[in-house]
Amino acid sequence: MISSPTGSGKTEAVFFPILDILVRKNLKGLRVIYVTPLRALNRDIFRRMAKLCENLGIEIKVRHGDSPPSERSYLMQSPPHILITTPETLDALCIIEGFNKHLKDLDFLIIDEVHELLEGKRGIHLLLTIERLKEFKNDFRIIGLSATSIEANILAELLFGNKNYVIINESSERIANVVIRFSKNLNDFAVEVEKILAKHNSAIIFTNTRSMAEHLAYFLKEKQNLNIAAHHSSLGKDIREEVETKLKEGELKAVVATSSLEYGLDIPFVDIVIQYGSPIQAKIFKQRVGRSQHKFGLNARGEIFVTDPIEALEAYEIATNSNNDILEKEKIVNTYDILIHHIIGLLLINGSINIYDLYSKIKNINLYKNLSNEDLENILNNLSNSRLITIKNENIYPIRIKAIPYYFNTISTIFEEPLYSCIDIHSRRLIGKVDGRILFECYEDNVPLVLAGKAWKVVSINEEKNMAELLEVSSEAEIPIWVGELLPVSKEVAENVFELLKELIKFKQFTKLNQGYVTIDQELLKEIESFTKEIIINSPFIPSKDLFIVEKFENFFIIINPRGTKINRALATLLKGILRNKITETISTAYGVVMQIKEQITFDQLLRYVNMIPKIYNDRDFIANFLYDDYVFLSILKQVSVFTGVFKKESFKEITPKILRSLRNTFSEEEAIKWYFQYFLNIDELLDFVNNLTRDIKVLCFETRTPSPIASKLLSRFPIFKEIIDKPALSLVETVEKRLLDEELLFICFACKYEIKKKVGELEENPRCFRCGSVKIAVVNPYDEGMMKVVEAFKRSRIKELKKLDNDFNRFILSSELMARFGKIAALVMAGRGIGPEFARRILINWNGNKNDLIKKIIEYEINYAKTKKYWSDNSSTH
Repeated sequence: MISSPTGSGKTEAVFFPILDILVRKNLKGLRVIYVTPLRALNRDIFRRMAKLCENLGIEIKVRHGDSPPSERSYLMQSPPHILITTPETLDALCIIEGFNKHLKDLDFLIIDEVHELLEGKRGIHLLLTIERLKEFKNDFRIIGLSATSIEANILAELLFGNKNYVIINESSERIANVVIRFSKNLNDFAVEVEKILAKHNSAIIFTNTRSMAEHLAYFLKEKQNLNIAAHHSSLGKDIREEVETKLKEGELKAVVATSSLEYGLDIPFVDIVIQYGSPIQAKIFKQRVGRSQHKFGLNARGEIFVTDPIEALEAYEIATNSNNDILEKEKIVNTYDILIHHIIGLLLINGSINIYDLYSKIKNINLYKNLSNEDLENILNNLSNSRLITIKNENIYPIRIKAIPYYFNTISTIFEEPLYSCIDIHSRRLIGKVDGRILFECYEDNVPLVLAGKAWKVVSINEEKNMAELLEVSSEAEIPIWVGELLPVSKEVAENVFELLKELIKFKQFTKLNQGYVTIDQELLKEIESFTKEIIINSPFIPSKDLFIVEKFENFFIIINPRGTKINRALATLLKGILRNKITETISTAYGVVMQIKEQITFDQLLRYVNMIPKIYNDRDFIANFLYDDYVFLSILKQVSVFTGVFKKESFKEITPKILRSLRNTFSEEEAIKWYFQYFLNIDELLDFVNNLTRDIKVLCFETRTPSPIASKLLSRFPIFKEIIDKPALSLVETVEKRLLDEELLFICFACKYEIKKKVGELEENPRCFRCGSVKIAVVNPYDEGMMKVVEAFKRSRIKELKKLDNDFNRFILSSELMARFGKIAALVMAGRGIGPEFARRILINWNGNKNDLIKKIIEYEINYAKTKKYWSDNSSTH
């Protein structure tokens, strides 16, 4: 294992001795496989080494998903001395008979960016692929390369197993000079970027999402006329390679990228990295800022743009940790769904395996050394039920007709989610289509979705219809920087942010943020100082990692708890499960949880619910009941069910929540629950936290008329922005009014029972029956099933039926009374989505006479309806 800073020559340190061995011993055949996490890095390594290898008479080739069929065919017939590839391609090559026969010559397996590859399921996948390589040759040498020394021993044990190994740690860490700046909106950011680029050769601008990368590239290129391009994994191979080449040769002033340009690329002209929003994690920022001045001995250079004081302190903490090599530790969960893929691979390679030999092989893998006989029996039963294997006389055989397509369908842990149609909640127009996982992450974490050049709030999602309703929250120039909050902020960073904030409030030493390699500019420093003064004046507490604060404001509980993204996400998820019918919505951040309640809950009750979490977690029936309403869990369950062989990957997009409910109490469900709680939520740390609550942490509860400054920051992330409802743009008011006037409603006279359908805009100010002139006219929305039943019974004078429909008949009468009193305006209000006579009466009796204010109130009710309609029964969808 070689651990060394970016730009220090790790690749050459590995390649040169190996090239020397190949030349001196005149070795033939496939001798070296070099694995990297990204195709861009594959191409970069190839370009750097191709000329040298050619001069030495050594053949080097790249093989990955972008490789054309002709290259793939040539590779089978005549493999090179050195093959550069990705983990997924290596996995596929293992069972291809035309290729795997060459693996017997393998001498060296090099894993680049090993700290990245050994995270999540992709890392487990790679570790098991290495085990399958040993079926062909067991004595090849494994070399891991890492830009960080974090947990080198743990990585080495996973990578090398029980073999002897050496860790070479080049300790001279590369420092980055970082400035953190304030940016109010996208226009401000664009102006600053232009100034920065004027002083530098070229830059990489990193964002945390692909949609934001596209949007920033468009904005900076089209509106600022900058020589700039976008780069991310969804772009085609030719476009990515063209962007990489132009950046390397200094033909682009900047590239806006995601993780696709994070690793190991040698880009000589890039002398500064710009991070849009908090980098979220120190290990990510270390890689990103390391792309600048990519030469040993030179300090990296970066600038981070943020929009609020808490995000500024978070960025400060992360950048400082990056310089000090204090990086996040990744939890490795030994899931069995990936192990199933490995077992099928072993069977396809060997033809059959004795059960006891298989058990021995798996137990020799460090990650699975605690596998029990019962665990293996459950796995094999699942494989047998999925018709992937058959067992005879304690020997396992693959059912090849099913096992081969299964294997190739599960070489990647990345699955494409179905696309959801996104509808403007007010105009009802289609905005565009978005990947389901991204949509639900934006919904659950309450981050804006960038679509069609604007930022949108995801208000509601219909999983059966693959449709979502969105609310526009800003123009393209005002898109919030915190769009990338989908990655987790660690517990340690969140706690340190609050401790730093406490220290600044107590000692007022703001200049300390301007010392050292990481500094905060003066404008942002003033924002932070102003925020601390606001806390002193308006907050009943001083923030601290040793406090668990519950603040009640109107119908919101705000839990201020700096425990990081995963712990608070777990807290929010379990509280949401416990309080299902008592709350409307929950969101979580690294610094707390916000819950909108619809039933009265006391502080004591809420704290009792928090203390119930360890007990609730062990009730699997209870857990499963609410998890099937959680999109992230369902997404994980879908992927697990493909790996366990229950569903085929080609039908992945057609697997609905209803179909997934058929997996209750199955092996697939158990695996999905394990991954969801252990990896996505980090349940163990939450349980430790709850068990130590009140003993190590002080609990404070406040009910406030106005939220504290920190609570305000958390509330501002909530789906329904109060300031948006209070002050919606005039264009939005006009759009909604136009839609309401175009709505067609049914009007029925109480006197003569005459009925007619008309658009609201076609009504007179004080409508009368079009036949008899009566002012008592009932209004019915044709989509209101209960009211439509009343209409039929009323027209036919069916008194008994009307008595059975008592509630809806009362609403029918109320609608006529509102029309008699308020006229056309009453119809306008009842044309709103989810606004029946009861809600219309509430709106109208409190109306001040200003039509714009009336439309704003309708907007508020429509948004609340969209958010809460899933909790209503079918016959109460409109009130």
